[in-house]
Amino acid sequence: MPLPPERVAPHLVRFIAMLDAAFRAQGAAGLPARLAAAVQAVPRHAFVHRFRAGEGRVRNFDAAPEGCLGLIYSDRVLAHVDEGGDILASTNSQPSFVLWLVHLLDVQPGQKILEIGSGSGWLAGILAHLAGGSGRVTGMEIIATLAARSRTDLAACGLGNVTILVQDGALGCPAAAPFDRVIITAGVWDLPSMLFEQVAPEGWLIVPVELSGSSACRVVLLRHVAKHFVEMQGMRGWFVPLTGPSQRRTAPEEDEDAPEPGRLAIYRSAEAPQPGAGRIIEPRGASTLVWTPKL
Repeated sequence: MPLPPERVAPHLVRFIAMLDAAFRAQGAAGLPARLAAAVQAVPRHAFVHRFRAGEGRVRNFDAAPEGCLGLIYSDRVLAHVDEGGDILASTNSQPSFVLWLVHLLDVQPGQKILEIGSGSGWLAGILAHLAGGSGRVTGMEIIATLAARSRTDLAACGLGNVTILVQDGALGCPAAAPFDRVIITAGVWDLPSMLFEQVAPEGWLIVPVELSGSSACRVVLLRHVAKHFVEMQGMRGWFVPLTGPSQRRTAPEEDEDAPEPGRLAIYRSAEAPQPGAGRIIEPRGASTLVWTPKL
């Protein structure tokens, strides 16, 4: 049974204020009005059921909702838990960070958007609200139980412009392509090759690229230029790894403080440039990373 709005309202007000402060700390003028409206229209608690915050105990929102609202409307990462009590390889990401990434993605009404690793569906719902009735969101989630629940929760929020598919996100969705915006909410070792075909020319992509010899990722905003992707902005972050046969990692996770080599571009391996001009060429499989010194 849905919670009465007056029970949620104080938590949501505090949540919006926290996000606004986090955006100001990043140098923005606060939480943009469109994004604030999306957060209010697509409430986080509607997509949280059994979960654990940090090393705390497993909680069940459906059984005891009011005791969970403080955690849900905090800036905490929430790990999804299945009916048997096992932690799933999926989280409801830190809100201030993942919503900052959505802000960078600059979603506009009418755009087609792909989310790989849609998990609970909360972020897909935010994206769907931003894209509006003329836009379309496709979410891909490899954990079938999460995908099924997210479909139910998205429908309950009245969001009819989002589709959740159960399959390896590395395959993309050719039937819905090309996409104007893509966000991958899991750490990627080898950029899925389908992105070279399914991201529209000049389309934008956010992807956490795993760093060699590190457990960290370089979370990059990329633009599709000609036949490759070029970095527009990047920052450090940590995400659960993208799973599936395309992600055959060849480097151990070691030093979290491993340096990032420079500015990133990503090519198909068959079309990568030759070493030179200070470039570091790092083949990964289907894709090759090309690092150039930052100016």
